[in-house]
Amino acid sequence: MCQIQKRVDLKKFLCMDCKVDIMDVNGIVHYYSLRNEIWNRICLGKEKAGMLCLFCVEKRLGRKLRFSDFSDAPLNFEEDKRNLIKSFCKK
Repeated sequence: MCQIQKRVDLKKFLCMDCKVDIMDVNGIVHYYSLRNEIWNRICLGKEKAGMLCLFCVEKRLGRKLRFSDFSDAPLNFEEDKRNLIKSFCKK
């Protein structure tokens, strides 16, 4: 039986700034969704299709992240994402 494997382009999971793998930032997945207004403020042009780790999001924003910066996308409510978001918003 022939198995078909999907080819995943790992470049799409790299932070646009620091090039860290978004799926493994010191053992933590930095996959999240920001509100459109926040993303549009920190990204320009073609960059809007890329990814940023949360450390680089804070650098671009010039401030610490707030709960209100994150969208109401279902992925932000998964337990591991809630914990990640809480850890950044407590700083």
